[in-house]
Amino acid sequence: MVKAVSEEDFPVTFLNHTPVMHLPARVSVTEGVAFKEKCQQLLEGDPLPEKIVLDCSQTTFIDSSGIGALARTFRNTQQKEVQLVLKGTKFNKEEGTKKI
Repeated sequence: MVKAVSEEDFPVTFLNHTPVMHLPARVSVTEGVAFKEKCQQLLEGDPLPEKIVLDCSQTTFIDSSGIGALARTFRNTQQKEVQLVLKGTKFNKEEGTKKI
């Protein structure tokens, strides 16, 4: 059974007035809608933040839908002239270059 995902799965803290969104272990098609909605809320804030930090330190899996949600968020932040920062990203070179 698939667990329902809500915006609460993307907690936001603030560091010097900068929103830091903490991403879960998985960002896939299941989490994509809640992620986009939470990002949109931040971009509709008043005042508009200068930047938004996405803390990926707990994230171990992002599928193509998750990448798509990140790309849309990047475009939305660019349109509003808000800097988008990814923090705590990991890349396993060995896994990333394996051939099927």
